[in-house]
Amino acid sequence: MGITAYMEPPFESFRSLSPEDFVNKILVECFAAKAVFCGDNFTFGAYAAGNVDRLKELCAPLGIAVTIVDMAQYGGQTVSSTRIRAALEEGRIEDANAMLGAPYCIDWPVRHGKGIGTSKLGKPTINQNYPADALQPCTGVYLTRIWLDGRWWPSATGIGRRPTVDAANAPVTCETYVPGYHGDTYGQTPVLEFHHYLCAVRKFGTLQELADLIETAAQQSIAYFAAKEEA
Repeated sequence: MGITAYMEPPFESFRSLSPEDFVNKILVECFAAKAVFCGDNFTFGAYAAGNVDRLKELCAPLGIAVTIVDMAQYGGQTVSSTRIRAALEEGRIEDANAMLGAPYCIDWPVRHGKGIGTSKLGKPTINQNYPADALQPCTGVYLTRIWLDGRWWPSATGIGRRPTVDAANAPVTCETYVPGYHGDTYGQTPVLEFHHYLCAVRKFGTLQELADLIETAAQQSIAYFAAKEEA
């Protein structure tokens, strides 16, 4: 977006400022602001005492222009982080992507797994398991694409416990099968985009049935992205 610098101070460092002090100490003394932009539900100052009208009142005599940006809408309602989180947790990945304005993605480091995909299924996977403090989308199988070796690869990703090969209390994993890719990704942080929720995770009677699902999901991913390129 062309931003050359930004500041991300801890909230505690300015949360107790009054609206007047916020404008004078932050906008004027810190930034020497000439123009500010905010949404129509913006609040500032201790206990959210200031709103957009108050911001205009305080900025006008200081020569600071205030531009109020209309809140983004989706499905007739205002886009919010709460709605985006709910969409991810419910498997509504297309809704989440529409509200984000770009595909939901992760770039967790690739870790070593148990090697089951390679040794027992013939489907080597890339493991990018979620940190404990990260929001995890709905468990299931997704059509995804992953950035490797300078290009996007269609892929299939499973998030959840693996009931066919693991105990019921096993940790949740995030594993991606990339058909046709044979490179070494350990230690890398490839971007993985989620595009479509395919199905829930379930227990299969045989490993072959699980391997067949992985292959079917991968082929659907290839077809999905091929169709998007043609559109």
